[in-house]
Amino acid sequence: MFFLCVSAWHDARAALSGAPRDLWLALVPMRLLGAAAYYTLASIFVGFIERAFHFTDATAPVLFGVWGGTNTLFTFIGGWVCDGIGVRLTLMLGSIASCGGFIILALSQSTGVPFWLATYLLIPIGVGFTLPVCDVAVRRYSTPAADQIVYPLAYAVSTLGQCIGLAMLAAISAIYIEESHRRGKTHADLENDTSAERYVFMACAIGASLIGIISRFYLKDRHVAEVYDIETNAPVYRWWSTLQSFVKGFRSRMAALRHNGMFGRVALMVLLTLPARHVFILLYTTLSIYLRRTLGVDAPVYAFMMIDPALETLLAPLFAIFMPQFDIYYMIVVGATISSCGLLGFLLIEPTYLSVGLTLTAFAIGSAMYVPRVQQYVLVLAPDGHEGQFAAFASTLPILLGKIIVGLVFGSLLDSNCPERQLSTTSRCAALWYPSVVASFLTPLCMVLFSRYIHTDEVRAHFDARLATLRALHVG
Repeated sequence: MFFLCVSAWHDARAALSGAPRDLWLALVPMRLLGAAAYYTLASIFVGFIERAFHFTDATAPVLFGVWGGTNTLFTFIGGWVCDGIGVRLTLMLGSIASCGGFIILALSQSTGVPFWLATYLLIPIGVGFTLPVCDVAVRRYSTPAADQIVYPLAYAVSTLGQCIGLAMLAAISAIYIEESHRRGKTHADLENDTSAERYVFMACAIGASLIGIISRFYLKDRHVAEVYDIETNAPVYRWWSTLQSFVKGFRSRMAALRHNGMFGRVALMVLLTLPARHVFILLYTTLSIYLRRTLGVDAPVYAFMMIDPALETLLAPLFAIFMPQFDIYYMIVVGATISSCGLLGFLLIEPTYLSVGLTLTAFAIGSAMYVPRVQQYVLVLAPDGHEGQFAAFASTLPILLGKIIVGLVFGSLLDSNCPERQLSTTSRCAALWYPSVVASFLTPLCMVLFSRYIHTDEVRAHFDARLATLRALHVG
């Protein structure tokens, strides 16, 4: 077993050794900064607007659903724009919008026009033009040899960004609370204080600006025609020419997508993974409120919220390195089953520090196994030049529907079963999880039933070719 692990480790190092610099730029700094900003805001969105702007339990989740819908809409648009104008310019546009949105959100003291503009236009543009575009960059800059490890590694970087964002929020909150107590503020004064969150939003704005700087000066596009200066032979990016070609080619790309035989299988795959993936949305959206109302306001909420991203950051690349012989499809089925079974802890066990920790650990193990494989499946089947459309669709549909479901359903469940300041009724809070946990088991069940259509010969052929490439590297 030890020698197999060492062999797998050497295979992974050999596969990544020839990766270009652009892949590492898209994979590490830009994806890390983008994920940290987005997942941090998504994790605290409901609680922030409740405490900062006094929205109710029934209204705040609905606003989150609308916010998630606009994020998803611009994610879909961002994929199409990326195919037309390239990775570099799309990331620059997303950086400008995201930076401005976070600055406005950090400074907003009321729900005026700037708040709605930042929340429902600028930040969604930043999200849609950043995260899926980084997926496209991974697909375009990756090499065939690195295909096995690069997608789980990209997912691990995203979860690491989420973990860093939550750690930053926890540290700033602790420092601010301690300083506030020194100034004589009481616990009641701090209940609706959102200063720590606003500091985090400013940090997210700085991160977004760094994405734009890296894209402008260090990233080079592929699949986009470049004009070179006669004297310096340096590429000159003429954005107006690129935008013209994007508009002219939009109809042809639509026709090509409509006649692509793989798109139907991708669509079915995305739909079948929706029941399991919407639980992830429910977790990072509502877990902080659930923990405060079941374990108390003094519970280490952010520490519990870091369990899932921290474990997925560690396990996702390890699964890719040490389990290369397993089929992608069956890893998705097994991982979704483990993740769904882990969530049974919220239903069957009274919430304590230990039970919540074990439940989130089991969920993280399953998620680290199957979520990066879903993205890999979609991008593997995407034809060259259409990666942005496929990646946007894979990110758009499940997240859009999941956020709408969470926004519309969770508010009423929270208000009726787990009301604020009623910690004696923790057993009733389990009702929050019944619909989601039961629905999550539909993903592995339906994937087994539809395996003959989804698990195509093309996927098997690609898997065999990838194994052959890794074996060749090992022998060499």
